[in-house]
Parts: sequence; C-alpha cells; structure tokens
Amino acid sequence: MSSILCCDSSNEDEWNAIIQGGDLFKIIKLETTSKEAKAFVMGVGLTVSDIKVISWNGRTEVDVTLYGRTFVFQLVKTEDRKKTGLLLATRDPSVCDFLYFDYYNGLTGLIHYLKNLLDHPHMFRMRYDHNPVPMNAESVVKSSGLTATDIEVKFRENGGTEVGIKLEEKKFVFKMVKTELKSQEGTIMSTYDPLVCNFLYCDDNFWTALCNLTRYLMERLNIPRLYGIRFDDPNRDICDLSNLPDAFKATRMNIGKPTVTKEELDFLNFKFDRFDVLCFHTVPPEDYKKFPFRHQNVCVNIDMSLSWVHLADMAFKDLDLWRSNLSGSELNKLIKHWVASDKQTPMESIYIHDFKGVEDLFEGLPIYPWDPNSRSKNFSYCDRIAINCAKGFDLLRDDGTLATIGYGSLYCIFLVWKRRFPDTSQLSKHMTICNPVELGIFF
Repeated sequence: MSSILCCDSSNEDEWNAIIQGGDLFKIIKLETTSKEAKAFVMGVGLTVSDIKVISWNGRTEVDVTLYGRTFVFQLVKTEDRKKTGLLLATRDPSVCDFLYFDYYNGLTGLIHYLKNLLDHPHMFRMRYDHNPVPMNAESVVKSSGLTATDIEVKFRENGGTEVGIKLEEKKFVFKMVKTELKSQEGTIMSTYDPLVCNFLYCDDNFWTALCNLTRYLMERLNIPRLYGIRFDDPNRDICDLSNLPDAFKATRMNIGKPTVTKEELDFLNFKFDRFDVLCFHTVPPEDYKKFPFRHQNVCVNIDMSLSWVHLADMAFKDLDLWRSNLSGSELNKLIKHWVASDKQTPMESIYIHDFKGVEDLFEGLPIYPWDPNSRSKNFSYCDRIAINCAKGFDLLRDDGTLATIGYGSLYCIFLVWKRRFPDTSQLSKHMTICNPVELGIFF
C-alpha cells in the first residue's frame, strides 16, 4: 500500500481538472498539499448525495457517494499512534484504508473531516448485519454533532406506523415493518427512497420495538424529547399510547381518525396537560365538544357545529376553524361575552374559513374604525403572518383590551391585541382584512 496523502503543488487549471474528475481520494490529496490548495477545494463547495456509516462482521467503513460514484473509507487499526488519520490506497481505486489508534476518536474524526470538506443533503445512515458491531459505532451519529429539530410518531390510517424526524431541513421516515425472523428484529434497512427506511420488528414486540426506535433516534440525534404524535388509525385506541412512555412528553397532537371515544379523550385529559398544537380532525361525543378548546394552538377540520358556549372559556391562544363550524350569530354572542368580561385569557385569534353569516356578525357590537394612535396597522398572526387591519372594525373593553374584527368572501377573523404595536417587519407572509379580493389565509 502507498500513502495517498501526498501531492505535488499544482496550478489552478490542474486543480480544477482534479475537481472535475470527481475522484474523492485525489481531491483529498490536493486539499492537503498547501493552504492555497485547501482554500481552492473548500471554495468549490463539493456536494455529495450520500454519506453513511456501515458496520458489518466487526468491521466499520464510511461510504461517500460523489457524482454517482461511491468511495469507501475502511477503518483499520494501527499500533502506531503517529499514523492515526493516515489514508492508504488499496488495489481498488474506490477504496482506501483509514488508520486509527483509538476507534471512537478515529471514526468521529473522520466524519468531522468529511462534514467540513463536503456538503451533504442527507443524514448519516447506520446499517448493521446480525453480528456484533463495535460498541462505539452506535453512538457515532450523536458524536458527529448532528441535531434533529423534530421527531413525531405517526399511526397511519392504513395500520402502518412511522417515526418521522426533521434533520437539516429534510424529513426522514422510519417505517415499522414486521418480520418473522427474531434475528432480524431491530435492523434498519434502506429503501429506494433515500429519505425512507424500514425498521424491522417482531409481531409480539411492537411497542417495545417502537420505544427502542424512538429512544435510539433521540439519543443519536440530540433530541431532548418526543415532540409530536399523529393518530389517524380508526382501528387503534389512543389509550394504547400508555405503552409508549415518551409519548407523554409530546406537545403536539394530530388526531385524524374519524371518531374518538369518551375514554380516549379522558385518557388525553389525564395524561397530557395542554398541547401547544392540537389538530383535531375527529368527531367527539356530543358532551365533549369543548375538549379541543383548552389547548394553545388549535385547528379543527371536521363537520361539527359549535355554539359560542363551547368556546366561552377562551382558554386557547389561536383557533383555526376550517368548516364554518361557528355561525355569524354564534360568533357575535362569543364576542359580546368577551366584551362583557374583565377576565384576561390567552385568546389572541379566531379564524373561521368558509364563514357564513356576516349579516349577523355586528349586531349590537360597539365597533369603530381604526385609530392609528391606538394600535398598529399590522397584527402579528401566529408570529408568521402580518395582517393589515387598517380596514378592520375595532372593539374596546372597559379594561382597555382592544380587538379587531375582519372578514372577506371566504373567511372571518377576530383578533385580540396583546401588543398594540408589534414589529411585523420580519414576517414574510401578508394579508389584508376587509379586502374584497382577499381570499384569506391557506397554510
């Protein structure tokens, strides 16, 4: 074997030819020759389509795919500490040996080097066979500094179960797939889609396998807790979440199964305090219609008629109603209830899509036009959208709390000004209420 970490000085034309040739090992040679060559290589912005760590038969390698060609870094132990980090050529031009003295530090160092040298759109992937692998290989993803920004467990309507994570602005999916072979349990298998893989489990061990997978991902990707749950399966009971202890730390819940029982809602009330986000797309029992409205950011997208009494506690912060669930006369009663109250509540907005009944909306309400001295023109809606309220209808409570009513051909909105003059200069989306050509917000 000969060392590949040596290279004569080259001019930029030669350097560019090496880059265009797409041979990663030659590019690494070039990068190590001088500060100028290093700056040239780093300035190119090389992008790889895949980087993955593979452990098999007690061996470990890092595979990098550049311009459709895969380059393999085989980890080989050396007894000479001075040779740590040396890359040695092999007979295969697509394979080299990476020497390490300490396995953990060597593997982590190689990954850090590749991350600095190369831009990669996909996460590091781990693949194992059924033989024991080096202990530290399982923690390499965490050690490489990757941090996912979201993790969600999804119980699909077709009976499938997935764990989704968001990493570096991409969404990766781990599908739970049943296997008949006990020896395959816990194996992560790639699919044709680089953003999707299968996680194998035995039929009698589903919940344990799901717990292990979520814990594995949280530990490896520096995720402090499970963030979200999506429950769409009509044939499974939400109460079964008791088998997934990490679920009770979730602050985001999406319920999409057609109906939900009293027992399931009692279970959620008992086990969860208050969801930051609740997407409630299910029909509850008649006496449980108030259930969604005690949570912070609520979206209801189901045919369910509501009265103002269901919302009277005003415990939510932002409410999004998608199917004209609340009529103009009922919203009028709710606003009158708010005007008469001196209670400070979390409520900041009610947005009703496909609104019907604007002719009943303003009856008996002490509305007046915008006064630029009393509030800003723009309202910060969900910290995402700047709503122009210059044509809105204002209301003032006796305690000085200000609100604005706006409507259009397809919507109605009620806004409570917690901040009279918010800064909306950084918000990228905009809307104008009481504008006949404005269709509303769809996101």
